[in-house]
Amino acid sequence: SLKVCSFLSSELLSAGKAQIQRWHNYTGEAHKYSVRVAAAYDTAPDENDVDFDGDKEELLVEAMLNITSLRANYSMLSAELNFETTLAIKPGYHVAVHNLAYAYKDGEKFTEARDTLEPALDESKAEGLDTVTLAESWKLMCEIEHKLDNTESAIEACKKAIALDNRNFDALRLLAQLHMVNFFTELHDIRSMDNTTHGIADRQRDLTIPLAQAKTLFTSALTLDPVKNEIAQLGMVLYFEQAAEEAALQLFTREQIGALMKARHTCANTDLGVDGVCSDMLELAANHLLKMGLIAIGSDALQMSLVLDGSRVHVWRNLGFSYMHNGNFKAAEVAFDNAKKLDKTFKIDESIQALFKRGLEFEKKIETDQVTTKWSEPRRPNKSERDELQSQLLAQLSTLSRSHAPHDEL
Repeated sequence: SLKVCSFLSSELLSAGKAQIQRWHNYTGEAHKYSVRVAAAYDTAPDENDVDFDGDKEELLVEAMLNITSLRANYSMLSAELNFETTLAIKPGYHVAVHNLAYAYKDGEKFTEARDTLEPALDESKAEGLDTVTLAESWKLMCEIEHKLDNTESAIEACKKAIALDNRNFDALRLLAQLHMVNFFTELHDIRSMDNTTHGIADRQRDLTIPLAQAKTLFTSALTLDPVKNEIAQLGMVLYFEQAAEEAALQLFTREQIGALMKARHTCANTDLGVDGVCSDMLELAANHLLKMGLIAIGSDALQMSLVLDGSRVHVWRNLGFSYMHNGNFKAAEVAFDNAKKLDKTFKIDESIQALFKRGLEFEKKIETDQVTTKWSEPRRPNKSERDELQSQLLAQLSTLSRSHAPHDEL
């Protein structure tokens, strides 16, 4: 009966999704064991048993690698079977098609994934689907096409996903990364040419186009989810954009470009070891985000920059200003104190100094009021005074931000 089929397909879908999760878990475990097996002699059988453990530990690690790999493979095959059975019961069921394509993609069966999902995205079959679901399927197609090295097809798929749901974080981020793929491909071609090649100047100028697109997309993605890696990627884009505007891309060595391409994997947590370039990138990202009015995310980027290089007086200053912008004057005081420790002559602009002192006094007053105010009374007293201080502060800080260049050196 129809009810039995619906119940059975629902159960199969749930089981398939659970198997996919198990596959991810087992794959993660297998990776850990493979790293240990690939390490030094103490994690692989050694002929003379130099670590005197009878090779028990090494053999155990290899056995666990084999077991977790087999479990991962079994989980993936079970997931695929569950989704395929669902489609046998309920042909054309979009959720099952999407999940089967997703399983194929995770199992690196990219051609099968595309062939499975593509018919379901035909307008005649997609009619009636809600936009969020359809956007997620186009985003999945974007990922699949990217894995198949079909960059332009991937870009078109991601664009369709964003047109349906402009709050799809993964689609925004992936489309930005695809524009950077095009940038690096074109940059490699240009660098292989002679400077006298016809049209090379126009091609160099056009390199700013994918960079501008990536910058907009990463910024939009960060407003939805301020992930550290994406802040680092935004900084990488801005770094190259600045170099492109100054016609300095040809000055980079192959090694520098290779290091910069790894920025999104490294700069979020550690420096590249290339002249403090990660701190530069994160500072550029911070200045851009602050300029866009994304104060909290910009503050995060400044802190990330300072974790890598805490000797930058102007970054401590900017962090203090961003805290003031959010009304956190105590934190701003700490940032300014750190700047003073590095530079005894440091002081904030006179136009800000009076407001800064007022802000500190106001915070103390708020703390006192919160202690003395009864629960039945408003918990945020002095609202008119708060609004007046905030208005004056924002006016002064906006003037100040325009008086400082965002970044002027590579």
